[in-house]
Amino acid sequence: MAEETLDEDNLWRCPRCADFKPAAKQFSLWKLPPHLVVHLKRFQYVPGAYFVHRQKIDDLVSFPIARLDLGGFVRGPTDEAAPPVYDLFGVSEHSGGLGGGHYTAIAQNFKNKRWYAFNDSSVTEADASRAVSPQAYVLFYKRSRGSVPGAFRSRLQTLKANYKALYCNFAGL
Repeated sequence: MAEETLDEDNLWRCPRCADFKPAAKQFSLWKLPPHLVVHLKRFQYVPGAYFVHRQKIDDLVSFPIARLDLGGFVRGPTDEAAPPVYDLFGVSEHSGGLGGGHYTAIAQNFKNKRWYAFNDSSVTEADASRAVSPQAYVLFYKRSRGSVPGAFRSRLQTLKANYKALYCNFAGL
């Protein structure tokens, strides 16, 4: 989100004069979705003496399980009835190296609100704090309860009503 000055190898090409000029770039958030997927950079290319090789990044990235507030990063208009606050509901994990890594997951059950660890054919109950680890690779967030945008909430209620009516009509056949 910080402004980045483009270096000599990445100058901006002016559309009017076609010259390459120094410039800065910055990513901004204007509108946020009901679900947010965050991909952590876990692999990098490292230049060597004779070749470039890939390397796994195992640094611990600290991230909140509840109440990730992105309000300070949104530049567009915000819906006060739906603040941009998110809760974590799942993490895809990667362990091992590039040549033989293994993927696992930890996720929250929407019905009972408990957290579970998934590893191939086994599922075990887990503590939510286990989600924050050096193996975290992809983070899955949803807007906090009560913070669904008004238009989306209205459409969701309409879909639920239509589904219920359809189900009742089908069950009566």
